[in-house]
Amino acid sequence: MPEKIYRLVNNVLVEIPERDPSRRYRMQDVAGLPAYVEFTDAEEAARAAEEAAPPKPFGGLGRCVASRSAQSVPNTTATPIQFDTETADNAAYHGVANPDRFTVPPRQAGTYDIKVYAKFLESTVGAGGTANAGDRALQVRVGATPIVSVRQRASAASDTELIAVAELDLAVGDILRAGVFQNSGGSMNVDARISLRRIQV
Repeated sequence: MPEKIYRLVNNVLVEIPERDPSRRYRMQDVAGLPAYVEFTDAEEAARAAEEAAPPKPFGGLGRCVASRSAQSVPNTTATPIQFDTETADNAAYHGVANPDRFTVPPRQAGTYDIKVYAKFLESTVGAGGTANAGDRALQVRVGATPIVSVRQRASAASDTELIAVAELDLAVGDILRAGVFQNSGGSMNVDARISLRRIQV
């Protein structure tokens, strides 16, 4: 183990008797022998500034997966899905303050593979409604622009499942949402899942 300890004073390494427990040291060859060299004030300040800085935006291929269980959807009302559970989010696309939106973060512009799944729980139709009757719809939007829409008649004897798939270019700051619609005559619950994956810069 190196025994000598040095401090840089006026650009000259000066040997000191012991290490200061409040300072950091690195191992360095001095006169051909390994020794401890104290970090300078400038190096300490630079490290403190780096540690205090906010984390840098993730620069890899971003990915976010979120879901929602049993969200109530009123009759004949286009309803944004409030995704309240995240399975994956490596670049802060989604947050609890705005659970209906996914915002493209810094350094994540590119081409995205987007999949949204919605299952209308026919057994949960409220008063005045009729299970397995009417239309069910799912739409994905970027800002105010619809990107993909799926609409079909309710399944005859089971839950109605819809899937929307898109591949599109998104810019930093673009906001993506998914929404549902049903006209069974009463409110109805829906389960939903969304997956965003950047596939190309």
